[in-house]
Amino acid sequence: MNRLILLAGMILSTATAANAAQPSDQNAISAGHALSLEFCASCHVVAADQPKPPLYANAPPSFAAIATRGTTTTASLRRFVRTTHPTIAAPLKMPGVQVTDDQLDQIVAYIISLRHSH
Repeated sequence: MNRLILLAGMILSTATAANAAQPSDQNAISAGHALSLEFCASCHVVAADQPKPPLYANAPPSFAAIATRGTTTTASLRRFVRTTHPTIAAPLKMPGVQVTDDQLDQIVAYIISLRHSH
């Protein structure tokens, strides 16, 4: 019995320490929303509160559409943003977005959060 209590205490303290070391999901989502409006809204519809529509008549998919794709994961979004760049053969590919890893994590958290709001 004492071992079980000790084990439960160790698990709880580990989980508490892990949660304390990470920003809350809501803070990451809010930061990602702000970053998306700054970096992504000129091409994508990123939010209903977006101040201006995308510049292109044939805009790429909205963030809500990307979020609800069956193949969209945190890893797939990170990989796409980090590796998709225009080339001479494909000049209309998404340009490289110059954000830190933390900023990318926040943008990805925001996109993933849109899956749950629809």
